Amino acid sequence: MYPRNLKLFAFSFLIFIGSCTSFEDYQANPNAVEEVHPRLLLPALESQIAFHQGTNASRMAGMMTQYFSGYDVCGPADLYYITSAEMDNFWKSMYADVLSNCIAMEEEATKENLTFYIALAHLFKANALGKLTTVFGDIPVNEALQGATYLQPKYDTQSEVYLIIMDQLDQAIALLNKPDNSYTGGDLFYDGDWQLWLKCANAFKARYLLQQDQVAPTNYTEILDLINQSFLGYEEEPSFQFGKTASSDWSLSKFARERPATLLFGDYYLDVMYHQNDPRIDKLMVEKSWGAFDFYELNNEDLYWGKPDALVPIISFCELKFMEAECLAKLEQNPSAAFQMGIRTNMEILGVEEMEITNYLSTKIISGLTQDEQLELILAEAYKSYFGYNFDQAYNNFRRTGYPNLSPLPDRSNVLNPSGVIPKRMTYVESEERYNRANLEAAKARQNGALLDEKLWIFPE
Repeated sequence: MYPRNLKLFAFSFLIFIGSCTSFEDYQANPNAVEEVHPRLLLPALESQIAFHQGTNASRMAGMMTQYFSGYDVCGPADLYYITSAEMDNFWKSMYADVLSNCIAMEEEATKENLTFYIALAHLFKANALGKLTTVFGDIPVNEALQGATYLQPKYDTQSEVYLIIMDQLDQAIALLNKPDNSYTGGDLFYDGDWQLWLKCANAFKARYLLQQDQVAPTNYTEILDLINQSFLGYEEEPSFQFGKTASSDWSLSKFARERPATLLFGDYYLDVMYHQNDPRIDKLMVEKSWGAFDFYELNNEDLYWGKPDALVPIISFCELKFMEAECLAKLEQNPSAAFQMGIRTNMEILGVEEMEITNYLSTKIISGLTQDEQLELILAEAYKSYFGYNFDQAYNNFRRTGYPNLSPLPDRSNVLNPSGVIPKRMTYVESEERYNRANLEAAKARQNGALLDEKLWIFPE
């Protein structure tokens, strides 16, 4: 079993995340090194992926699902007024950093038939596209991933994007099933362990299959098979160890340090945690002198997700257990063991005492409930357990299932969200308005204008 607490080096190039370089500029940069060995590209790519677990797309998901209330710079988003500037850095970084590095690594690895790096390029492309499309809907893929060939790429529909995601995952899994000697270094997560990467690819495939259960026939048994072929415990998660310096710290902690008291716990999350006497409270939040609750406090090592040197998974065993419980409930099988393991896993990672875990689990009995009651409880506990590192999946779950049972905050109607509902998507970005307007407008027209209250294809309910 791979040691989860292996110390990883958080590279100083993380400061480039969210740079203002466009995808086209990155591709056409005459000063760029034309050939870089995949083992040198891989650590940059993995660092970028881990860093994005806590950047603005994740924080935005945290506000939409009422983990957070936003103030000052986060205030407009808390009012459901999310402009084209809000997500621009996320868009640029996902294309110019993550996807561009995936393409470069795949191209260089193909020249030498380094299948390990090709497999990870497929895997990371799939996840990057998944993050982008669940935020925006239709996105440029086929033309955009051909680099400078198309400087104004057309947008693919979200249904097309999901076909691409699943194809990328299938290619990754096929390659990882045939290990060889092509790994030569650079892997910060598993140090070239093919078997663990295969488990990780199975986990991602399970996630993206389940996301489609409202729009396509879903084989829940297939998802369960993938979960069974994934992590045996949280020790096998692909987790990234951030550092304590300003150039290596965890992005969520960095944001709180640089913009104090602009992102504080929302009333809904506080209510569900305190109403149920949740033993994770002291591991997640601290009360400020004026009565608000924060996830960050300087030098407070007890706040697990507020620490600069947090250990952050890009997909977790906890998530797999809640997905397993959901699939079992939908198949009318017993989800109790998977459900309780999802809760236990999160509590153990946070450092909750065994007696407190046992007492809490004794209040979470799922057998004997109706299927709808089971699903509501599973998704509610997943929501509680995803705080800090998995906001986007909590947001995806809410839009897919309606759980947890959130209500829109009052008086949130505006020109970008006429109906005042909890936003169902994010606004397309200003760099696309400036440099790719014709294709953007065509994509928006296909999606009824793509305002914040317009449903995504993948989440139609």
